[in-house]
Amino acid sequence: LVALVIMAGPIPSLRIYPYSSEYVVRFVSAYVIIAAVTYWYEHFRTRYRQQLTTAHQEFSDILEHARDILYRRDLASGKYVYISQAFGDLLGYSRDEIDASGYRFIQDLIHPDDRQVHAALLEQIIGDPTLQADDQTVEYRMRCKDGTYLWFSDRIAVIRDGTGNPTAIIG
Repeated sequence: LVALVIMAGPIPSLRIYPYSSEYVVRFVSAYVIIAAVTYWYEHFRTRYRQQLTTAHQEFSDILEHARDILYRRDLASGKYVYISQAFGDLLGYSRDEIDASGYRFIQDLIHPDDRQVHAALLEQIIGDPTLQADDQTVEYRMRCKDGTYLWFSDRIAVIRDGTGNPTAIIG
């Protein structure tokens, strides 16, 4: 705004206009265009960020309040990146116990008679990218905190990177 005032008005000590009227028009036009583009860019960026935040919160709410156990396990580290609260609700474990648990802990909850079938399916779907979704379901029992077992049907999907290498499983 200061630049506009300086360019549009005379310099008091010289009493002359130091810039031609064509230059002032070009400068003002460029300034107005840049200001408008900047305003609209910021306006839409802010709206987009708000929509993303809302969508993320809605998705988080769905994950946290789902009655099914949902999870994502990183294959490189073997750690669970996410396990929904339903795991604790159904099996009787606290959020702290779930967060502190590793892959071995959760594997040990699978009934001994079902571990081999579960491991074989995981190995098969990780190694074979051509399997259909229907072929990636396994049923097994998991031990509750009170020692009883519940049956689960686990539909597993493999997440692959751009080169087709498996990076994670979700179920």
